Amino acid sequence: MIGKGAWTQVRSEMELVADTHVHIYPVHDAAGLIRACADRLRGQAQSPDAVCALFLTEGQGFHFFDRLRDGSHGLPDAFRVDPADEPEAVRVTGDDGNRVWIFSGRQIVTAERLEVLALTSFDGIPDGAPTGRTVEGVHESGAIPVLSWAPGKWFFQRGDVVRDVIEGHAPGRLLIGDTALRPTIWPEPSLMKVARRKGIAVLAGSDPLPFAGDETQAGGYGVRGALDFDENKPVSSVRAWLTDPNAHIERIGKRNGPVEMLARMMKHRKSKNL
Repeated sequence: MIGKGAWTQVRSEMELVADTHVHIYPVHDAAGLIRACADRLRGQAQSPDAVCALFLTEGQGFHFFDRLRDGSHGLPDAFRVDPADEPEAVRVTGDDGNRVWIFSGRQIVTAERLEVLALTSFDGIPDGAPTGRTVEGVHESGAIPVLSWAPGKWFFQRGDVVRDVIEGHAPGRLLIGDTALRPTIWPEPSLMKVARRKGIAVLAGSDPLPFAGDETQAGGYGVRGALDFDENKPVSSVRAWLTDPNAHIERIGKRNGPVEMLARMMKHRKSKNL
């Protein structure tokens, strides 16, 4: 652990490449996930000095980020974990020398069974509230609310809820989440297009599922952009970027093909029945 004020890099505009929808479950090889994520993101960066980041989106009962900060993470000794001054971020240096910023975050299941991500959040925002209220609660906490697409959840009555939330929020107060689980044959959902036309940014993430081996997805689908990044204030830096309506956020990497997506979903179902 390093002390306050130990970061030496001054604030400057840098490229950031990030996976914005990451779960690290107990069945995952956490070291392998972090290593693979950093490798994949760095491979999609345009600058050799790009900042690589993964945003955790942990569901109720999962607290890997807390373990990163208190040292009980179980990563090999060759990994170095440096908590930032802002409590919602740590910097991890892998055994291969690659560095990745890891930001805290939660995944909230709403009353309509939609998914809202709270990026850079510590707050225990409960499941079960209406989607609109959940988004407002995330925003009021200072975290970044992301209404995440999920297979089969943006149709019919829930689709109406998604539309209402999109229409009720200005750019910068809400983001939309795309995931690698939207197969390549599935065109961009119409409501995602509605959000983009309104100026609401679309993020992207791999969304690893809770079965052993799916951690290899990390870093395969994400975003890239330029921001003023201050290593002394990494959380403030990414929050300012994500809430800037004029920020350029580009989706990078690739989503799953239909066979890979179906295989992942079947393994997920099988793991739940064990």
